[in-house]
Amino acid sequence: MDRQQILKQIQDQSKTAFAEARSQALREAVKNAPAVPSPAVASASGAAAGGGSGNVLPSNCIQFVVDTTDGVDFSMSFISTDQPITFTINWGDGTTHDDFGYGGYYEEHHTYPELNKQYTVRMCWDDPTKVLELDFWGDN
Repeated sequence: MDRQQILKQIQDQSKTAFAEARSQALREAVKNAPAVPSPAVASASGAAAGGGSGNVLPSNCIQFVVDTTDGVDFSMSFISTDQPITFTINWGDGTTHDDFGYGGYYEEHHTYPELNKQYTVRMCWDDPTKVLELDFWGDN
């Protein structure tokens, strides 16, 4: 086996181990999560695009808050499987970003209009099981 083959084998093993650990963590999180209204309440088109009504968070989405106290620039990245993926980011300031790719590494950057404000961001994927890693840049 040459060096490239060894590296490929290690990468494949790492991806498999990470995917298994991630699946187990997701199963535990779902099992221990508080009950929330079903995303089925959302309209079919809204649910597919990560929309929905009221406070119902579709199962293919995550939601988080960006605080612009330290600055208006926000960056994040994610790694997906090598399968095509579609995603939408509602930045919480009235702007959205729709994107599509063939898998791999994605960087997303956004500049918010106001300092010292909190914005609720919603990120939705066509299939969130394709997301292997999510990283929020900046102060941890």
